[in-house]
Amino acid sequence: MTALQVPNELKGIFLAHWIEYENVEGQVITSIETYRTLPKGKSRDVAEIIYQFEVGGQIYHSDQVNFAWDMHRVDYYLRTYPKGVRVKVYYQIGNPEFSVLEPENKTIGAIIRPVVTAVFVFIYICYFVRERHESSLRSRDKKI
Repeated sequence: MTALQVPNELKGIFLAHWIEYENVEGQVITSIETYRTLPKGKSRDVAEIIYQFEVGGQIYHSDQVNFAWDMHRVDYYLRTYPKGVRVKVYYQIGNPEFSVLEPENKTIGAIIRPVVTAVFVFIYICYFVRERHESSLRSRDKKI
């Protein structure tokens, strides 16, 4: 049996607040504007930022800047992460293959989690109220 592999982007979106990071210095090795075809057939210019860093004598590469899915902000990313610039790389303790430059969760996932929690709490409250109401009706019917 194999363990479920969660893509880094999804892991970062939904689990970023529970991941423990170490950080090391790294360097941006690619900082270009490129044209990509996105889901649903849309295409646009995006920033492609690739950085490298070393952990335990091994060199790692990544293009995960953040978890915001906003690499279409080309000018911002090219100015912030030009080729050759030294960067602080955050990687998951024990798993340097999961790394990011901006670990703060800036995505809709940061909104989805509290909304889903609120929905479950609402469902639980509705269930609890319904059970109490039905219980009071049953006890009233027994008295009659």
